[in-house]
Amino acid sequence: MLVGGFADRWLDTLDADGFAWFEALLDEQDVDILAWAFGKEVAPARLQGEMLARLKALDYVRLVPR
Repeated sequence: MLVGGFADRWLDTLDADGFAWFEALLDEQDVDILAWAFGKEVAPARLQGEMLARLKALDYVRLVPR
């Protein structure tokens, strides 16, 4: 939901640098991505910046009702 929601929200608007960042993110472990998104761990310097801030905003995640 997190990475897919992020892709749904932002992928069509990414420039080459943003797309490269997203591809680098996909190489990471899910547990690490979640920790960075929720601010539980610090992401590597190469992933820091505007795109990580967008990931951490979590405003793109749609919750599915039970």
